[in-house]
Amino acid sequence: VVRTGPGGRHDHQARRWFARADGGYSAAVAVATYPGTVSPLRGLDPYTEAERDVLYGQDTARDELSRLVTADGFRAGLLYGECGVGKTSLIRAGLIPHLRDHGVVAVLCADPTQPTQSLAVGMSALGMQPQVGENAGAFLARIVSNAVAGQQFVFVSDDADEVCQDERRVTELSELFGNVQREAVSLQLQD
Repeated sequence: VVRTGPGGRHDHQARRWFARADGGYSAAVAVATYPGTVSPLRGLDPYTEAERDVLYGQDTARDELSRLVTADGFRAGLLYGECGVGKTSLIRAGLIPHLRDHGVVAVLCADPTQPTQSLAVGMSALGMQPQVGENAGAFLARIVSNAVAGQQFVFVSDDADEVCQDERRVTELSELFGNVQREAVSLQLQD
């Protein structure tokens, strides 16, 4: 039996945990592939954006999710399902690159312990840079408010359960999205 970690928790070090006959768990070495190849048989390790070409059978789900998050009036959503069904792979190797291919600025919150900073780092990786002394929240609000008319932004937190366990993180994201919304409305009123 392969699990993501003791108690079913995701292990970010990408070890695989195997159930022992005595009820405990032991770590095992990851399955090897030929050098330079990516195996489409990954077990519970999620696909990344770099492996989007070997993510099979998710086109319909990806397209439906893409239509949902880019629809007029969409503000927030929650993708949920059993552990190990492929939610993270769908988001990281399916949805995010698909959105970017279609002109949407899609940014992943890679570190749920510092959501605003993580989203700012993700935005910087796309080529947009903060001004000297600008904090992460102000940087994100500025980028969104200065975007060309019709530009869509999708901010993704893959580990919503981790974010929601800490009231400080929930408040941080709430304030961030409130500031972004106020900046965007302010810009529309000035035009």
